[in-house]
Amino acid sequence: MAGAWCNIRVDYDDSFKIGNRVYPFVIQRLEPVQVGRVDLREYLAGRAQFTRTEWIDVLIRTMGYESSHPVFTDRVKLLYLIRLIPLVESNYHMIELGPRQTGKSFSFTEFSPYGTLLAGGAVTVPKLFVSNTNPPRFGLVTQRDVVGFDEVAGSTFDAEQDKNLYKSYMENGQINRGTINVPGEAGFVFNGNINFDPRRSMQADHLFKPLPAGIADDTAFHDRWSAYLPGWEIPKLTPELFTRHVGFILDYTSELFHRELRRIGHYGALWERWFEATEGQWSARDRRSINRTFSGLTKLLFPSGEMEQDDARLMLRMAIELRLRVRVQLHKISPQEFPLTAFSYRDRDTGREESVTIEA
Repeated sequence: MAGAWCNIRVDYDDSFKIGNRVYPFVIQRLEPVQVGRVDLREYLAGRAQFTRTEWIDVLIRTMGYESSHPVFTDRVKLLYLIRLIPLVESNYHMIELGPRQTGKSFSFTEFSPYGTLLAGGAVTVPKLFVSNTNPPRFGLVTQRDVVGFDEVAGSTFDAEQDKNLYKSYMENGQINRGTINVPGEAGFVFNGNINFDPRRSMQADHLFKPLPAGIADDTAFHDRWSAYLPGWEIPKLTPELFTRHVGFILDYTSELFHRELRRIGHYGALWERWFEATEGQWSARDRRSINRTFSGLTKLLFPSGEMEQDDARLMLRMAIELRLRVRVQLHKISPQEFPLTAFSYRDRDTGREESVTIEA
């Protein structure tokens, strides 16, 4: 009745009557196997009982991985959690290219029913946005929290008009197709495979090159990514990396992420309590992208919005780095248009400037 899955035992008993009518099928036992209700206040109170490190381990184990394994450094754990941001932050667009068998598509196939994965990255404009039928049928951007494009290198983005719809949606969270306005909250995540480690060798002009020819060199398309997740830093999954410890039931986290964390507002500006961006470095898209990543990490790690300065610094530096990875590749495509390959910010109390740079 409430939309939750249950295990039900039904017995047959033809002696059971109400009046003169026989009702032979009788429910003897009902056991819910899916969480039908979530309470944000209860979740926040529980989070307050954990340290930051402990809470990160809880989330990693909820994803199914053993956080105590040596391969899961503090940095690797954060990179794994970045994959969950599109589930808690509306209109969050991210790209991840890396080796096979690292679990890139897990968050959209197993972690939440509110995500969807498009195998091969292929989808029509009507299915993704809206059809031209009468009445129009709205697509996945209005139905899901995140749309994952798997093996995106094998897809095509040849039609300029279709590509512009992607750009418009990634920029504004809506598109206009004819007379139809289509608003959506779904984020786009492009997943693809690369067979080399950029930290050791470069086998392409830039790290967007493995994408389809229609968008590989399109700086306007790539400038809309909030983050480029370095998939080559994430280890390949082997049996010993899977946990046998306790985590949250995925029914619970998926409902909590969808119904509560996506609705609690935007935490993107909280870091400005302690820091300020270096004037003249960040474009409007840079700041928006960094704020969205920071907001998503905050919802995952500090859902109440309460944190210390070191917590804010950790998340801010990660948010800056992932946006900077986009900018570095844009610089390689068009150095004149995107000259900067480093970002910095200033500590409001000390006035000290701190920089973020990347090697690959």
